Amino acid sequence: MTVKIKRLLDQSKADYVTCAFVDLNGALRGHFVGREQFEASLASGLALIPEIVVLGVNDEIFIPEGYLSFDMPFSDQKAVVAGSDARRLPNYPSDKDLFFFLDFPQGGSGYLWAPRQMYQRAESRLAALGLSPISGCEYEFRVYAETQTTAISKRFKNLDMAVARSGYMNVGRQSQSVEFLSGLLDMCKTLDIGVVSMHWEHGAGMLEVALAHKKGIQAPDNAVLFKEFTKVYAHRCDHLVSFMAKPRLQEDGSSNHVHLSLVTANGRNVFYDAKDANGMSKTQRYFIGGIQKLLPELMLMVAPNPNSWRRFVSDAFAPLAATWGVENRTTSVRVIPGGRRGQRLEFRAAGSDTNAYLVQACLLGMGTWGIEHKLEPLQPVEGSAYMRQSSLPKSIRFPTGLRQAIAAFRKSKVAEELFGNDFVEMFAGTRQAQLDALADKRGRVSHAAELSTFLAGI
Repeated sequence: MTVKIKRLLDQSKADYVTCAFVDLNGALRGHFVGREQFEASLASGLALIPEIVVLGVNDEIFIPEGYLSFDMPFSDQKAVVAGSDARRLPNYPSDKDLFFFLDFPQGGSGYLWAPRQMYQRAESRLAALGLSPISGCEYEFRVYAETQTTAISKRFKNLDMAVARSGYMNVGRQSQSVEFLSGLLDMCKTLDIGVVSMHWEHGAGMLEVALAHKKGIQAPDNAVLFKEFTKVYAHRCDHLVSFMAKPRLQEDGSSNHVHLSLVTANGRNVFYDAKDANGMSKTQRYFIGGIQKLLPELMLMVAPNPNSWRRFVSDAFAPLAATWGVENRTTSVRVIPGGRRGQRLEFRAAGSDTNAYLVQACLLGMGTWGIEHKLEPLQPVEGSAYMRQSSLPKSIRFPTGLRQAIAAFRKSKVAEELFGNDFVEMFAGTRQAQLDALADKRGRVSHAAELSTFLAGI
């Protein structure tokens, strides 16, 4: 690996590279590193403070009560360059445009907390069954004809959208903003992020981008890079992009739908069975069974913010319980019959405000647990899941809000088994600290408070 990286440095004539790890909110945290220091770090690692992982979107230090305290040294730990999968950063000078992910090696708190390592451990558990994931994220987000400065000056009220009216898949709307959209596609090309499709969604200024499916960690890597640099690209265009789950209460929320299948070492899709009417194998059924069993108690990983929970309302294309169905967009899991190559599921519970590594770690963890325990799911939902909500078993219904989700996550024995007690306590504690910081005396968080905290940050 080191030889490949040094060869890449020579080819690019790099003077500096950007190295970064990913915090709990999915933001990249790193810095420019001079070439000499970077080459030395390939053997010795780069010194970083692992507590940076718990920073809020506006750099608030959220200390989980009973787990961490301010009475600690904030010592450095060594982070290592993740591998030779370097990316080129858009709009950077050619001698400074290389990017590398950083990982915390096993043995320190960074390893126990860092989202990228959390995903890798979930993938390793699946690998023990001889399986690997192939996945791709599909993001919805809002584009504003504002900057962070103008949004703050307006106190996040009456903001102008880049597209004033909803125009679902409207080519006329697309044509009016073709320069912005074309530049976004060029940005993805520079970052080596494949894009399957892009269109304006059901909501003013709401854009959807479906990223190409990739094997293993490259899919969440692409998702994190896409979110980070889409916000950068918008800033350079004097726009503001927000992946906030529900910035506009009167419209649908913004989602992160994950399309996923599992393959063997020789590439066989284990979700497919030609004998089944919908192409579903027992493995796919067990995977869904795991999701249905565990999602209610693990919802914190796919709905981690107060605003996340505003998505979950009837008739807004966000699920209300751990339901599943064949080609059903009102359920948490949509089974997509696609033959030997395309048989997959779409996980629809996560909002676009989530951390891609944590969403996929949760998804793989639930599904792997279902395969290990051979869990059969309940009968699929036919028709609208919203119209059948009252008749669903209580065991598969979601918590009613962030506070309840925190409690369920802390109580979950499976969460501890899949992700470790250190992560469970740290993650639940930071979510509680965030909630306490935003809530009024009655424990409620206003939408105005959510906007001022998250709109420019997520």
